[in-house]
Amino acid sequence: MNKLVLLLSIFSFICCSSKNSARSEEIRSKQSQDIPDSLVDEKLLALFFEMKDNPNTTILDSAVSLADSMADIYMDDERAHFKYVLQKIQFLVLGKQMDSAIDIIKRDNCSMWNKTGGPYFKDILKCRILAMSEMSKNNMHLYKTHIKEALQFVEKYITENRKEYISFLYNDLPHHKGKYYVTIQEYIYYSYLLYGEDEADRRLKEYQELYNIPENNIEQLKLLYKMDIMDFFPM
Repeated sequence: MNKLVLLLSIFSFICCSSKNSARSEEIRSKQSQDIPDSLVDEKLLALFFEMKDNPNTTILDSAVSLADSMADIYMDDERAHFKYVLQKIQFLVLGKQMDSAIDIIKRDNCSMWNKTGGPYFKDILKCRILAMSEMSKNNMHLYKTHIKEALQFVEKYITENRKEYISFLYNDLPHHKGKYYVTIQEYIYYSYLLYGEDEADRRLKEYQELYNIPENNIEQLKLLYKMDIMDFFPM
């Protein structure tokens, strides 16, 4: 249940609509909203679970086409555009089309990449996708290598912005907001994947004591332990 709740919070997915000019104009009129089109997001969420339960090219093609059309429609709304680009990448990864997913990361120029996860966010996601690819081949050595690379990018970003990051831990994390909210999720999640639960717990305990982080925030970060690497896309 916790996994489902966290998934629902990460993906604001929502039913299928045709990409005709009338619909495009209707969607464009709602670009200022945080959730641009609840029906489309609902459909994408349904397709996500279908793809998880029964991966096949029909579901994959439908989901990628829908997410792609929405990303195009919202080209001028960077927040909405970015959401649908991430969802397209998510489906490609589920369909084991790793090269296509990485190619999208390289080509997309939306400023939300930097705003969401900092200057290394693209590199971090590429490392994770490469790790997923190696996991599917049961090559755990290269899997760990790519997870370590991802964590190193996260730690580099934290080190380069130490004062801001510490201020975030004190002031913004308890309110589930702030520039580094994705960064702390990445730090804990990749630490867990690389070193295991005991080490991730130790790091969280250290953070809690140093920065007076409320217990409920610590427990919410621990929910990341239950996420599959194929599911977790920080937003």
